[in-house]
Amino acid sequence: MALRRYLDQRLRLNLLRAVDAIDTHRSLLKASAALGITQPALTKSLQELEDMLQIRLFDRHSRGVRPTEAGVIFVRSARRMLAEMHRLDEELDFLSSPGGGTVALGALPVAAAGVLPGALTRLKAGYPEIRVRLQQGRTEELLPLLASGEIDLIVGQLYQPLVPDGFEREALWTEPISILANSGHPLFANKRITVEQLRHYDLVLPTITQRVGQDIENLLSMLGLDSGTS
Repeated sequence: MALRRYLDQRLRLNLLRAVDAIDTHRSLLKASAALGITQPALTKSLQELEDMLQIRLFDRHSRGVRPTEAGVIFVRSARRMLAEMHRLDEELDFLSSPGGGTVALGALPVAAAGVLPGALTRLKAGYPEIRVRLQQGRTEELLPLLASGEIDLIVGQLYQPLVPDGFEREALWTEPISILANSGHPLFANKRITVEQLRHYDLVLPTITQRVGQDIENLLSMLGLDSGTS
């Protein structure tokens, strides 16, 4: 029979915040500084939590700490609970300020600098009391935050997942893939640039591990261009 740990009676928010900070910084010293407490106090909180759970959450090593398998599971749940508490706080604020509330938005840096300023201006015009929290990052970095409830939506590259993840996706706009060159490049001496002319020049590509890099690889392969230069 599974051991009952009575977490509903013993688990406190400060312990959840401690685990979140430790996993974020992978260092007890840095995590304690971020929380504004001493390292011994943080170590004591972690020990209390591990004793409560009767399982180790982090392995200590010379360069800091890393989560165990149980730690990964607990951190994911802790962040989900913290996000729910934050969402509760925002919803209560909304009751006292109709038309307000907070939207937590994740976005690629290119979207944050491009389409979002105009969209957010229109949003604020319609809902002056609303607050927007913006988290920038790559789509693969933002998806875990969406899953945990830390953000409400993502404006990023649209890719279908390899396995169903429960997220709803909607295409807002499309962007063409372009080949760029200096204005003095010999190619521009031609009235019309052809694929055959492009074959005489090396291409500098994004890191191929990025999803956009894979799209470019596919396009170059279709055009018969060499993608060996990166």
